[in-house]
Amino acid sequence: MGECIADPSTTARWSAARQSDKIVPHGSLRQSCLCTVKDSILGWSRGRRNSVSSMSNQENPFLEYPIDLKHELLNHLLRLKPTGRELLKAAELLVYSGIPSFDLSCLDDCKFQDVRDVLETLIKNGACLKELIIAGQWLYHDTSNTLVLQMLKSCPNLRYLKLQQTTREGRELEVILKHCPKLRRLEIMHPSVEEHDIDNLAEAMKNDPAAFSSSVELLTEVKLPSSVNGKGVLKLMKALPNLQYISCTYLDQIIDELEEIDDPSFWRERASKLLGLMFFFPLLKSLELKNSPTIPLSYTDEVLPLLAACGKKLLSLSLERYDLIDLSKTATYCTNLRSFSAQWFTILSTSIARGTKKQFLNLRYLRLRPRVGRKVTPDACEILLTNSQCLKHLEFYCSYG
Repeated sequence: MGECIADPSTTARWSAARQSDKIVPHGSLRQSCLCTVKDSILGWSRGRRNSVSSMSNQENPFLEYPIDLKHELLNHLLRLKPTGRELLKAAELLVYSGIPSFDLSCLDDCKFQDVRDVLETLIKNGACLKELIIAGQWLYHDTSNTLVLQMLKSCPNLRYLKLQQTTREGRELEVILKHCPKLRRLEIMHPSVEEHDIDNLAEAMKNDPAAFSSSVELLTEVKLPSSVNGKGVLKLMKALPNLQYISCTYLDQIIDELEEIDDPSFWRERASKLLGLMFFFPLLKSLELKNSPTIPLSYTDEVLPLLAACGKKLLSLSLERYDLIDLSKTATYCTNLRSFSAQWFTILSTSIARGTKKQFLNLRYLRLRPRVGRKVTPDACEILLTNSQCLKHLEFYCSYG
């Protein structure tokens, strides 16, 4: 990694802290202490630069810090979006000294080589991790799958795992339950796991029950994406008999499958052990969808059916990187929206909006930002500004007129 210049705001703040004798209150004693320690870290790391080995017990100043303090300090540094070598060095030393929780989505602004370096550091110290979120745009890099599998295999003490997506080749479910024996909660966000993945998991557990015995006993809560149908949920309940809390999408499919089941007594007893069964849509009030730049989804084919199912109660909708957004159908499905944001779109369609019932009447917040070289059409501006009489915040970028 080449020599970098530190963030200007960080440089100014650090210099001011070094030159002033005043103690500036930061709102709370806790925050003040954290900021003071953070400034000391910046000063120390600037002075030492590359002279410190991250694996040196004698020179790493964070090894004796309480683990919660190390985690707080790392979060502070990540919020600064470190680009300077000294900040990256401090963050690296904190990770090497052991942290209990990490959210990999914070690396979205980094180059993939930097993401790889952080992942390799975490893999070496995975035994410290108890909570892990594996998410972000970096997952679409062609070599990320191997790193994810290595990461999952290096975290034997994980209690909570939130995974953006699985792959058909990676067999992540098997790896997770085999190599994370202390896992209590598992969440998979994007539609990726399917019924055949659960079949493969059940087959692997049948062939090597000893390897999965601990996770079968301890895993009590799962959140499944919409790609898992009702039959898949029941198969997972059968494979993991101690599951007590399940979040899924298709409750009606589960009920239909139970009505046709061959062994009602088994499922009556199994269902009695559940403490919570939650299906997503009825409680959903805020939805943010960011389209993948490498594997884009169609707004018409993929997003509108989702809005048709859950849009009535939505109060906030944010859309990013969709080529075509149908403004009229979006308003038809999401009648109670108070906040609507569409960014980096190509076309904002209003073809059937005129002559229909007034739309977007409840909007308080509106943001429209098309892609570079595109504009918000006059029709879209007119419809939104005419109907949305309660607006309190408005952002239009590249609009006509």
